[in-house]
This record gives sequence, C-alpha cells and structure tokens, in this order.
Amino acid sequence: MKTALPLVAAAFLSVQPACLLAEQTVLVLDGSGSMWGQIDGEAKISIARDVIGALLDDLSQDRALGLTAYGHRREGDCNDIETLVTPGPDTRAAIAAAVATITPRGKTPMSAAVTEAARALRHTDEKATVILISDGLETCEADPCAVAAELEASGVDFTAHVVGFDISDPLALEQLQCIASKTGGTYQSARDADELGKALRDVAVTPQEPPAAPEPQAPPVVLNAPDKVPAGTIIDVGVTGDIRDTDFVAIVPAGAEAATAEIYVTMALGSPARIQTPTAPGAYRLLYLQNGQDGRVLAETTLTLTEAGPALNAPDSAAAGSQIEVSWSGPGTEWDFLTIARPDAGGGYETASDYLATGGNPIAITMPSAPGTYELRYIYGENREILVKRTISAN
Repeated sequence: MKTALPLVAAAFLSVQPACLLAEQTVLVLDGSGSMWGQIDGEAKISIARDVIGALLDDLSQDRALGLTAYGHRREGDCNDIETLVTPGPDTRAAIAAAVATITPRGKTPMSAAVTEAARALRHTDEKATVILISDGLETCEADPCAVAAELEASGVDFTAHVVGFDISDPLALEQLQCIASKTGGTYQSARDADELGKALRDVAVTPQEPPAAPEPQAPPVVLNAPDKVPAGTIIDVGVTGDIRDTDFVAIVPAGAEAATAEIYVTMALGSPARIQTPTAPGAYRLLYLQNGQDGRVLAETTLTLTEAGPALNAPDSAAAGSQIEVSWSGPGTEWDFLTIARPDAGGGYETASDYLATGGNPIAITMPSAPGTYELRYIYGENREILVKRTISAN
C-alpha cells in the first residue's frame, strides 16, 4: 500500500529549503536482508525508497549530500559497505537512482557503515552529519555505542541522527539510541511510511539550538513465557511494552504464518495472557500480534511442547464424603476433569472435580458417600477418554 506517500510528501513541502540538511550530510541506508520484512503488505525497503525519494525532491541542490548502504550486495559479508554517492551538491538524481537499485541481502554492519560515512565527510576536519536508517541489530561483532563515542571524540563537529524503522528488539533499540546520544544526535522511531517520513523530516532539519534530550521511547513488546511445557497445558505469558486491548497472543506451528493462528487470546485482560497450548507435541512460535490475529508480529519466542505424560497423585484412601486434594499432570485442556467412579462404571461416575483448566493443581474432589473401592480417573474432555486411573478407597 502506498496511499500514505502523498501525506509524507506534503509534510516535506511545508519545510523551507534553507532549514534543511547540514552542509555535509550522508544518508546511511540499511540494505540488510531484514529490510524485506513487510509492513501492511509492502516491503520495508520499498517504503524507504519512496520516502527518501519524496525527501530528495524538496532538498536544496546546493547542500552537499551523499549516500552509503550496507548489506545490499553479498550475504554473510560484514565488509559489504558501499559509498554509492560521494557527498556533494547536485547529487539528488544520483541518490534517487542508487536507492532504487538497493536489494537487501546480507548482514548489518551499521557501526562500520557509519564510520565509513564519517570518513567520506572528512569528519576530523569539517562539520559532518550522518543520518542512519536501520531496522535492526548490529550483526558484525561491533559495539555501536563505542564506535559512536570514538567518532564524536575524533570529529570536529560530528553528529549522527538515527531513525529506527520497525524496531521490536530491545537490544537493537538500545544500540540505535546510543549512537544518537553519544554523538549529540536525535533518535526517531518509525513503524510505517507516514512515521518514517516524519522522522526523516525531523532529523533532516538543521537545529537552531542544541538538540533537546531524546524523548523516552515506548519500549518494544517483550514476551516472558516458558520455552518448554507439556502439550495441552495452560501457560501464563507475561507481556511488557506497548500493550493494547486489540492485540493478540497466539501460538502457531514453527514455520507457519501468523495469519494461520487458530489458538489465540486477546490482551483485553492485560498481562499475563493466559493461553492453552496445542495438544500435539512439537515446535511452535509464540507470537504477539498487533491489532488482532491478522496483525503484524511485534514480538515472538519459541515454544517446545513435550508429551503430556498424565499422572495422578492422591491418597490411597479417605473418609467417605470427605474432600481430598489431587495433584495431576496431563494435557490440562479446557474441558479435562477428574472423576471418582466404581471400577465397572464405564463412563459413569460418583463424583467429579471442577475443570482442571480453572480448578488449579492440586485440585479438590469429594469422595463418594458410600464406603467401597473406587477408581480415581483423569478424563480427557475432548472425547471423554480415561487418560490415567488409580485405585482409591472410601472408608
């Protein structure tokens, strides 16, 4: 979808050219493989191309501007950094053409890319500004914070403004914010085309006074859940960050798309989100979805479901009519429960517990009122199968 672009262009056209980019500026664009990720059905690299094109149309031609990209030529190569357009005036058409050719492929050597851009600007001798557009984490064993501090110390007047595009990883957010703060720049967050356009406009305007401290950013969504549980059990998923009532927590098989989710709960009741896992053992994705089942994945983690191994732990005997507590293990699906029945009762029973999903563990059950020998049974709610049983006597 590209319907938001006219609004972005309009925002740029409202800026006077005299207020725009500093005398020497390089755009550093993330061309790593993650830029193929989609927002509202459109690849992030396509959104970035369109928004940068709208920005270039409004920049004064006498401003020295260049372009550096990384991760766009080779997979797995931390040296894949290229100065596509050397900083200078009258470079707008060359930058637009170069941006259009960037095809995301590789890793994220953003620290080295910012360093190369600073050198292209002769940052040790002249005022230099870098605008970094990135959607993720440094993946080339560099420390972005340390690199930014070194560039600031060695530069005459070096500034790095940073736009984090669709950032969900807390460490990535920390790295990008640190690059900006260590160099006196600003950090802007963007989730879609409109926000990317506004963020680029904000960092492209030459400040008339020292930049204010960056506003605290809303933390990305983080999931806190066990990584391995028996199949069919109910788990509590802790969620921190920008939680909205319309968001969902969902579970899908590993490799499956979020839109195929059949097991999900809304965040209307807040955190933790209580969700029942599938009954089939295997590898799964635990997802946090923005605005419902078909929304964007804002966070995810892996979940392994093991064989349930049903078992019952209860006294061998108890007084007739008394209440006992039974510890249990098993699927714990929504309609599972315990019964106490005569051995020859088939599907009938004398007493039953609450549903295991809501009754807790251990769960209370009442002994039959008549003395005798009985069976304590775990009943699988879906088909009333007896998963496990043991003898118990009423005295």
